[in-house]
Amino acid sequence: MTMTAFARLSLAALCALPLSPLAAQTPGATLTCDLTVVCLGVAPCRDWDQSITLEVPAHADAAWVVTWPGAQSAAYDLVADLPAPEGSLRPARIRTLVHAAADTQAVQIVTLSDIGHVAVTMHQPHVTPPVVTAGGTCPALIPEGGGE
Repeated sequence: MTMTAFARLSLAALCALPLSPLAAQTPGATLTCDLTVVCLGVAPCRDWDQSITLEVPAHADAAWVVTWPGAQSAAYDLVADLPAPEGSLRPARIRTLVHAAADTQAVQIVTLSDIGHVAVTMHQPHVTPPVVTAGGTCPALIPEGGGE
């Protein structure tokens, strides 16, 4: 089987992409993520300067721990662990964590990629605003020379 010129170029481009520092998501690692944009409900988004810390569990069946400012920590369940689709131009593994608090009827979702992006959504229907979404980066996961 021979490769077309396009296939050879595509493969070369993929090989040239910087590799992400996978050690940052190894069991027991701690990641600091900087949330730089926040959207409150349907209002316009604005700049934000907030950091969270994620503790990668030491064992696959253990919960992740997310710590918010003020030392508010909670256990989050890994609900999705998606490898990059074959042939992705920017391969990235995506993990989604969920924390549900029945006593406050609140759900928090954290999604991070192994190339440094993080998105957080919080939903609590009886408070104002009921939905808050934030985004930012986890610097330890950004590939060297990868920027954002």
